[in-house]
Parts: sequence; C-alpha cells; structure tokens
Amino acid sequence: PFSGVDHFDPNRRERFSGLEYEDLLKPIFRGGKRVHQSPSLHDIRSKAAGELRRLPPSMERFTNPQPYFSGLEEGLYQKKLELIAKMKRGYT
Repeated sequence: PFSGVDHFDPNRRERFSGLEYEDLLKPIFRGGKRVHQSPSLHDIRSKAAGELRRLPPSMERFTNPQPYFSGLEEGLYQKKLELIAKMKRGYT
C-alpha cells in the first residue's frame, strides 16, 4: 500500500493499493552513452490522451469536479519535515 500526504493540508492523507505506476524520472545518459530515445510527438500525444481517458468522469465535469489527489509519499513528506527542521535549527 501507498500512503500520500496532501501538499496543502498535511492532515489529509490518502491510502492507495494495487496501483500501477511509472517512474517519471528516466536517465537519458549513462557513462556518456545515450540510454533513452525520446518518443515522437505523435507517441507523446497518444500517451497523454490515453492517460486522460483513465480519469473518472467525476474529475472531468466543469461544475464541482472531484479534485485529483496530488501529494507526497509518506516517507518523502517526513524527509521534507526533517530538512525544514534542520534548516530552522541552523538559523537560530
């Protein structure tokens, strides 16, 4: 299971399980050699359209749409808090 913390309201948390995911950060070069070929504009457009079709209709409506959850993974959120606390301690 995956637990996410809302960017704007840390008291709002969502739990997810059984989700598909794709790494968004992909290496382009390794050891000076190109390891990733960029997709064509047509392929990018097709992928974007396919991803949009996966959204539920409740998120597509113009009146009172269901918000799309966007947040940080629980461990990353905790690391963020640690870094903020460390930075504040350095300024006191």
